Amino acid sequence: MKLKISGDSLAREEIAETLLEEAGVLESLPTDELKVLDYLGLRQLSFDFGDEPDFVQNAPAIPEHLRAALSVNDRVVVTHSELGPKRHRWSVFHEIAHFILPEHLEKIFLDTDKTLSIWTKSRLEREANSLAAELMFQGNRFTEESLDLPLSCQTVLDLAPQYDASYESGMRRYVERHVLPCAV
Repeated sequence: MKLKISGDSLAREEIAETLLEEAGVLESLPTDELKVLDYLGLRQLSFDFGDEPDFVQNAPAIPEHLRAALSVNDRVVVTHSELGPKRHRWSVFHEIAHFILPEHLEKIFLDTDKTLSIWTKSRLEREANSLAAELMFQGNRFTEESLDLPLSCQTVLDLAPQYDASYESGMRRYVERHVLPCAV
């Protein structure tokens, strides 16, 4: 991994922008998750977790509805083969976020459910989701584009496909980031 992250105080937005720029995908839509994975030296595999005894035996108890996982030692992001394309992309970005956020590698993969508090797990998942959104929507780019368009659901219906994002994640980003009050 060539990305240089110094200190825990670096904002997720800055981490995302730096990664997108260094991976050569900034300003190119949709964000190419395969180029980001390649830049970080990660591989991506998809399979049905229940049908892969080797994967299951090397992992702690596999949650019933696991969508994706990150194996730091193997440098691989694994997604469930039954995910739709948009959920797959989101899951890849989410696991990339765990890989690059400074505090996540140390805590999320060394502690178990019994030693990691529910509040810490929840915070780490929120942070990974936030960074995944930064990567998918290229920081403020989605928001800036939306400001040039009418305040309406149609704006999201027009923009989300350009980012290869689900309408749900597009709506969430739109409402959370728009400068005018709005709700869906």
